Amino acid sequence: MPTARYPQCLHLCIGLIILLGLVMLLPNASWANSPPLAPTWIEPDSGAVVSAFDPHFNTNDFIDPDADAHLNSDFEVWDDSLNVRVWSALATNILVHIHLGDGVLEGHLAGESRFDFDRPYRIRARFRDDSGTPNDTSPWSEWIPFRTAPQAQTFPMLLEDMA
Repeated sequence: MPTARYPQCLHLCIGLIILLGLVMLLPNASWANSPPLAPTWIEPDSGAVVSAFDPHFNTNDFIDPDADAHLNSDFEVWDDSLNVRVWSALATNILVHIHLGDGVLEGHLAGESRFDFDRPYRIRARFRDDSGTPNDTSPWSEWIPFRTAPQAQTFPMLLEDMA
């Protein structure tokens, strides 16, 4: 009857090998990571009128349910009239406070040094954690609409701009 025990042992060994393989995959499974929360905005305020040369884009701090570290961020500005992306800073190490010169103007603004004057735009952002899993990226933030000022409009210099 030794042959009757062989299939049972084989099934047990195969089961243990499968279980061991699943346990080995656990730390790398994407469902073991929770992505960061979507960014929320400090500035610009919704509907703000900003300088075409130096708008301030600033989100609140990174929040990750797993306490993973903030690896990088993506920022995009779209022309609201044309519905096209005109500026981006993707996978940037500038994490929450970014300026026009920290990204790249694209499309009809490629090669320019400013946004068009007196035009509607919208911005969004997302964060990436350092988990290395496929779901390491937050959802996009809500769109924040803003408008660039007319060319003749001046803005006061603020002390915070001196830092």
